[in-house]
Amino acid sequence: MSGPARGPRAWILLPILLACALAYLPGLGGEYVYDDLLLVVRNPAITQPARLPELVSGAMWDFLEPDTAARIGYWRPLSSVALALGWHLGGGQPLAFHLVSLAAHLAATAVVFRLARRLTRNAPVAAGAALLFGLHPVHVESVTWISAINDPLFGLLSLLALDAFLAWRERGSRGSPWLAGAWFLAALLAKEMAVAVIPLALVLDLCRREEREDLRGVWSACRPLLLAAALFWLLRACVFASPWAGFDRTVTDFGVGPGRLMQLHLEVLGGGLWLLLWPMDLALFRPFVPELPAADPGYLRALACIAGLVVLIALLWRARARTALAAALLVPAALLPPLVRVQALGMFPVSDRFLYLSVLGSSLLLALAARRWLPRPAALTALCLLAAGYGMRTWTRAGDWRDERTLFAVSVEQSPRSPYVRWGYSRVLLQAYRERGDPADLRGALDQASEALDLLEAAKKGDATIFATAEDFHQANLCQAWALLYEAEIDRVHDFESVHKVFRMIAANYPRSAHARAGQGVAAMALGRLDEAQEDLEAAIALNPLYVEAYRNLGVLLLRRGEAAEAARAFEQTLALRPDGLDDLLWLGRALAQAGEGARALEIALRAGGRYPGASGPLALRGLLAAQAGAMDEALRLFDAALALDPDDGEAHLQRSKVLLHRGEKAGALTALLRACDLLPMSFEAHYNASALLLESSGLAGALAHLLRAYELRPAEGAGEVLRTTLEGAGIEHPDILLRLAEIDARRGERESALRWLDRAEAAVAKGMQTSPGSAPALQQTQRRIDDLRARLL
Repeated sequence: MSGPARGPRAWILLPILLACALAYLPGLGGEYVYDDLLLVVRNPAITQPARLPELVSGAMWDFLEPDTAARIGYWRPLSSVALALGWHLGGGQPLAFHLVSLAAHLAATAVVFRLARRLTRNAPVAAGAALLFGLHPVHVESVTWISAINDPLFGLLSLLALDAFLAWRERGSRGSPWLAGAWFLAALLAKEMAVAVIPLALVLDLCRREEREDLRGVWSACRPLLLAAALFWLLRACVFASPWAGFDRTVTDFGVGPGRLMQLHLEVLGGGLWLLLWPMDLALFRPFVPELPAADPGYLRALACIAGLVVLIALLWRARARTALAAALLVPAALLPPLVRVQALGMFPVSDRFLYLSVLGSSLLLALAARRWLPRPAALTALCLLAAGYGMRTWTRAGDWRDERTLFAVSVEQSPRSPYVRWGYSRVLLQAYRERGDPADLRGALDQASEALDLLEAAKKGDATIFATAEDFHQANLCQAWALLYEAEIDRVHDFESVHKVFRMIAANYPRSAHARAGQGVAAMALGRLDEAQEDLEAAIALNPLYVEAYRNLGVLLLRRGEAAEAARAFEQTLALRPDGLDDLLWLGRALAQAGEGARALEIALRAGGRYPGASGPLALRGLLAAQAGAMDEALRLFDAALALDPDDGEAHLQRSKVLLHRGEKAGALTALLRACDLLPMSFEAHYNASALLLESSGLAGALAHLLRAYELRPAEGAGEVLRTTLEGAGIEHPDILLRLAEIDARRGERESALRWLDRAEAAVAKGMQTSPGSAPALQQTQRRIDDLRARLL
């Protein structure tokens, strides 16, 4: 029997693939989002060629901290290698990954066409099935999300295994389908869900026309598949050093009884059927509900879908419509792997990605139904209209994946009662604030963290409709603490002490949290307690040697202490964990410049400029190096070019002020410095230099605000000591200002200095009582604050 995939109508596959490619165009410009930032960007086994063997010899998430990695039983070497190839072929750009995923999906669509022709002996039906499969919106997450590259990859290989299996049947079932076994093993190496190939192959056998073959050759048919599965288990057992091959690892403990878990099985199956039937309810996060309400609409809908499928299968069985029956059975057969152990599915068990192979059955069933119940022109029109609807939904949904901010904003609308989604959005907004400095992002981050904590508190008080884990509490508190810290940087109250207490509380509740210890260190650094900050940051690194932010902040601290060479080593470690991050490159360049390694710093500046051609930071770094070399005109040109790209580049304003000051242009230097102070509220250098110029032009009154801010941020030695001496000899007599200086030193842990300022403040109060009796109420209030602070210090 000749293979039906060849024939004069094979050309119709070309417009099908073109339509599918067009529908996914919005996804091609997507950035790295969500797990991509860990699994790809911060995974050294992906980004460093020398570590490629680790992709085969280790579990997929082994690069994470040991506690997290130990809970995840994923070994997908073929998918990991595909990610590594995408990274190196595309130079780290997301487009390369998107093209690889789309190519795999288009190839899978072509195989669906060939499979459907084998099953139906009808090219138009096969074309309809392939069109619906390729455009089905439920695939968007799998095709557009870089981290989900395993789905189109394992889907393609699984479909090739099924196609090879059917081809073997068509050739008369001679020998065994070894090619199918080979494709099956490759599919398993891409994703373990490919084990569904075995039940899918058995289902497809139902539609073979030759009745006499139904009861023979069962062992010959199954042998290659079973051997592939056994080999896969053996390889996993070696990787995980366990006879259970890592399948005993549980990603999520739902904390519910057997009855609720049984309901969850029905939710996964029925929810998947609903998404195949009505793919408008697409979402990355569908949170598990610990206790379903008595008449939960989603659960009732899932039960109705399951009942409808059972009735359909019974009717098709009774009508002996074997091809349609096989198509109907393909849907639940493809879902068997996630149904076996729902505890391994994570916090969001009803997932679009689990349906990649199930779409084969639903698409084929719809194409067969159109052929059976409608005249040919009407059938063609109906399938084209349905495909057009699918394509439009795919187009819009693919656009939701263009960046993390969009993805989480949409997800919060879809899952507003998920603490995980709320603190995840808070994390995204915090990162946006770090990059852009927009206070609206900071306020949004704090709001989302607060919403997450409110939901977690409700869950703690017994609201069983909210699923909450200890990690949710941990992360939501961290997001709130970081938001408060950034608020303290720009808020004139500068209450870093309260933020430090929050991080200390989180660290006490989660003693193995590297994030909490690092936050505690950053807050201590903001308070000027540099020894304490360094101890905390080094403790964070000891807890998690792969925690990139701990190395970055340690580098910032060391640079602040003047230890430029040690800071450069910390930033190099940051870049090893987070290759080519713009901010990390710039910090390394500045550290190298400060350490006197101008040539290396220039290499870093050029590397950053090549990687981020539209960024201002590399130009500002080159300007700094030019100024160090004495080329002031070139430096000023580079700073101006940087500010033309980004007028809010605080570092460019700061360095430009130095060049202008060197040229004697004090007015221009002061303007640049004041702008730098606004943009770099934590820069001692900016506030110190601004206060020095203001002292010349406006006296102590005009410089006081910047003097106080610089005093808060001062290093322990060098310019910090000069500033202390300057303020001590400045003849300050206002008690509130003296009290403010005492409070600053108290927060920094400098008790003796704080007490000396308090003595001067108390003397100023006494003098004010004598010279300005009318100010007595205000002075008495200041005295009470002095007494309170003195009591705390003593």
